[in-house]
Formats: sequence, structure tokens, C-alpha cells
Amino acid sequence: MEEITPFEYNSQLVVDSRLIAQELGVQHNNFMQLIYNYQIEAEKEFGIYLFQTEKLSGRGRPQKYVLLTEDQ
Repeated sequence: MEEITPFEYNSQLVVDSRLIAQELGVQHNNFMQLIYNYQIEAEKEFGIYLFQTEKLSGRGRPQKYVLLTEDQ
């Protein structure tokens, strides 16, 4: 297992949800669905999720992901 290294975004240490899904061995879409299912409860306890959209250079649908803090 590789260590997931957090990075700074808006003065917070965060981790990309795609890396977490990869480390857990689950599809990112399934992991995002879990985040959406518990979003209201988790945001009340741990703060607002930082949703992002991947910028594509070509055609296709951009992928949505979330930057998570350690508590989240």
C-alpha cells in the first residue's frame, strides 16, 4: 500500500478522493456515491466538502471529485 500524501489547498491539508478510492480498491464512482449519501451529516460534523471538477483538454465529460480533510 502506498502512503497517501496530503497537499495544501486554500490553507488546508487535503487528499483527493480519487486517491482514497484507489487505495481502498473501490471504483471512484462508488466512493463518490457514498460521499453524497452521507454528505449532510458529515458536513455538519466535519465541515463543507470541497467538490472539484477535473478540467479536460479534449472532449468528454469532466470527472467530479472531492478534496477531503483528515477529519472528513
